[in-house]
Amino acid sequence: MMIPPGKGTYLLCMRLLGPSATLPWLLLVLGQVAGRVWAMPVPATRTVLPADRVLKLAPLLTTAELVLLESDERRALRQLTTLSWVAAPPALVREVVARPDRYPEFVRNMTISEVKRLPDGSLDHRYELGYSIATIGGMSRFVFDAGASGSWLPGIDMYDPEPGGARWHRWDFLPAGGGTIIVLSGYPDVHHSGELIDRLLNAVPTLEHGLALMGQMTLLLAMKHRAEQLAAERKLDVQPPQGPATGYEFLLAHGVLSLLRGKQGRLSEMTLIVHLPAAPAAVMEVLGRPQLWSSFIPSITRSVDLGERGGAPAVELEQAVPLLSFRTVYALHRTPSAVDMLGLSGDLRGARLRWDVRPIGGGGTRLVLRTRQEFDRASVILRQLYKLEPLFEYGVNMGLGLVLLWGIAARVAP
Repeated sequence: MMIPPGKGTYLLCMRLLGPSATLPWLLLVLGQVAGRVWAMPVPATRTVLPADRVLKLAPLLTTAELVLLESDERRALRQLTTLSWVAAPPALVREVVARPDRYPEFVRNMTISEVKRLPDGSLDHRYELGYSIATIGGMSRFVFDAGASGSWLPGIDMYDPEPGGARWHRWDFLPAGGGTIIVLSGYPDVHHSGELIDRLLNAVPTLEHGLALMGQMTLLLAMKHRAEQLAAERKLDVQPPQGPATGYEFLLAHGVLSLLRGKQGRLSEMTLIVHLPAAPAAVMEVLGRPQLWSSFIPSITRSVDLGERGGAPAVELEQAVPLLSFRTVYALHRTPSAVDMLGLSGDLRGARLRWDVRPIGGGGTRLVLRTRQEFDRASVILRQLYKLEPLFEYGVNMGLGLVLLWGIAARVAP
């Protein structure tokens, strides 16, 4: 039986977690899928990245997915753009995206994929994702560009054909080396999936970006892996792009930049980069005193100076959102331009956070946060979530990491 959006995801969480799950975390993830996934045509005001600059990112994209998070003045999500290099020719990558009738062959848990072709050349795609305890689904419309635009191959728009809402996605394809840079931009609205999601986002608004990334990253990586599988089966010789892994600075003018590196199906490292108008000394002052973070960073509910542990300063931090709480003792290593944090004990023992501060023009600061954290080791909820879709790990780490980054940014704002 198809369970209605919102209600279905709530029942799913209740069955996984029991009646005590009054604010189910899984609703945050599956609510994106259970409701409308694309709810309006691609807006003309979307950010379009220049092909010549995107091409310079190709060597970097062979080792990491790159995510640009654009926000409005309230730090509400405006657009999310994910870039990745695919070891498959552009025509093959586009074919994989353009054939939703074949998605059940490689998209986990997709049990129905019905396509209706429309007279104008677009198509409607009705789908269902079947889990052992719930079935969720929806409808999206595919609109195909008539021809190439400059260096880009014809793109593909995807949105919900029903009126109202704000969700949209856009696929673009750029030849790079023997493969393809795939650019997935969009606005995955996570606000209208039920009262419980709204309550949690009201408590920690910056989680919006991580929740949106869950669906977008899952979609992109599913297409990437399928295209690479087909290229290997067809014995295509796809050479990676050559050159230095640089050239991402132009993206920082739009918002926060993230580099996501995976290993053996898991997220191994996340990097967040942002430009701040504050002076480096002011940023270092805030970073160097994490015992004060609970007074100004949302979700940090405890921050206590523990003196020295093993010859190094130590602090106990607790980061908590509804149904999730992580208490960890971190050792600190400070330099004039960096703060290194290593989890000594507690829920995130072995976790690593590295803050780097660099001056930029105009007296501002480039702040870089690198993290290696496995939240599911300390959470039954996340372990269950990752069983449903392992790629959700990207969004969880992004959401919790951005809370820290923007908490620091707000504190040092002039």
